[in-house]
Formats: sequence, C-alpha cells, structure tokens
Amino acid sequence: MTPLLKKDRVQFLHLHDVFADEETAFRRFLQRLSQKHVFISYSEAVNRIRNGGINRPYLCLSFDDGFKSCLRAAEIMKQLGIKGCFFLCSSMIGETDHERIKEFCAKKLLVCPNEFLSWDDVEQLLEQGTEIGSHTSSHPNMSRLSNDELSKEIFQAREVLGRKVGAVKHFSWPFGRFSDFSAVAAKTVFEAGFESCASGVRGCHVARSEGTLDLCIRRDHIVATWPLSHVLYLMARNSQKASASSNQWPKEWEDTLRDQSSCG
Repeated sequence: MTPLLKKDRVQFLHLHDVFADEETAFRRFLQRLSQKHVFISYSEAVNRIRNGGINRPYLCLSFDDGFKSCLRAAEIMKQLGIKGCFFLCSSMIGETDHERIKEFCAKKLLVCPNEFLSWDDVEQLLEQGTEIGSHTSSHPNMSRLSNDELSKEIFQAREVLGRKVGAVKHFSWPFGRFSDFSAVAAKTVFEAGFESCASGVRGCHVARSEGTLDLCIRRDHIVATWPLSHVLYLMARNSQKASASSNQWPKEWEDTLRDQSSCG
C-alpha cells in the first residue's frame, strides 16, 4: 500500500447498487480494503471528524437511492463486520407500480428501471446494524427548487422516515455536485435537524471540524466491479490533496450558512 493510503484520514465511499453478478466482486473488494483500512459506521465517521479522532486510515460505506439490491449488499457487509448508511428516497420505498418505477428511474435517476426497497426491507437493514439516511423525498435537482419546494423535499422525507424507522441523522443530496445544490438547501437541511450533509464530491477528511454547519462530507462514488487498482488510485489522489479545507462548503455559501449558525 502506498504511503498516501496509510495516511490517517476518514474516507467515504458510496455506491448505488450491487447487482447479483457483482456480489463476488463486491465481497472481494471489501476484503482487500479491510486488510489495510478500518471500516467504521457512518455516525462514527462523522463523529471522528468532529471530535478529532482521525488517527488511522478509516473507511465508511454508503449507498444512495434505496434500490432493492442494497439488501444483499448489506448482508455481505454484515458477514464482513462492516456497517454502512443507506440514503433513501422516501417516496419510493415500497413502490411496486412498474410504470411509476420506470418513470422515476428514467426521469429522476437517469437509469434503467430498478426495484426499490420495501418498508420490511428497511426494517431488515436496521436489524443488520446499518443506518438509514435521507436522500430527499423524490430525488430532485435541488438547485432548481424554490425555498418552499426545498422545505417540502427535506422536511417531508425526514418526517416519513422518522415515523417509520425513528429519527434519521444524516442527509445526502441527489446528483452530489455543488452545482446540484445550494447554500439555501444546505441551510434547510440543518434547519430540519440533520447532523450531517453529504455530497458526491470526491475527497476525504484529514482535519477536525468542530461544528455542524462547517462540515460538508466528501464521498467517492465507486462501482463494485471497478478494478481495485482504479479505486485505490482515486483514494490515494484524494488522500494527497486532502487538507482542512476539504471539510468546507463553497466559500460563496459561507454567509448564508453563517446566518443559520447565528440563528441556531
């Protein structure tokens, strides 16, 4: 392992699905990474950044969207002693109407039709020790929403999930780029009571971030069947570039978030 991968850090990896023909590669991938890294839960990862506990090369897994294949991925993770966080679109949990699934996947996710988790599946995930997070209600591009629409997407999803599984602490926004989000959206996430907000912007965390509003989680998107060498390259590159600034939101958003901090 290169010195960059031995660096003390918290690195978040996120996926969307693990299909049946990808399970062997996914298991092998996790086994290889476990040899030199310590996998920790999502909440522990966030807490280590906040409390200054970045004293080893830590990894954390999460999944976005809430596809049915997450159930099998979670089982593989459980067998290997790995806990993750599954970010769900609340409006699609338990959806069985094929036409609605087809339309949602095509228009919202830009993928082929894919079965979603049921509420029973979500309960099973919880029983396996995983965490549940919010990925909005209907997976919009949040940069295009009005303030009222933002509030509805964020608060409604948290209320639905909270009623079914208990309070959720973590949020990730659809599409993951800063251009798909906004300072007002981030402010609304924290107003709703979430403790963390995650992007899909590549990077990792090497420095302490004491407050809630000054931490934007960076996550590396990966695919279960990618060559391990490719994933390790991305991880090493992000380890090399990481600094205290990796925790921060875009500078042009600071005033809006600072206003939230002063009001809270």
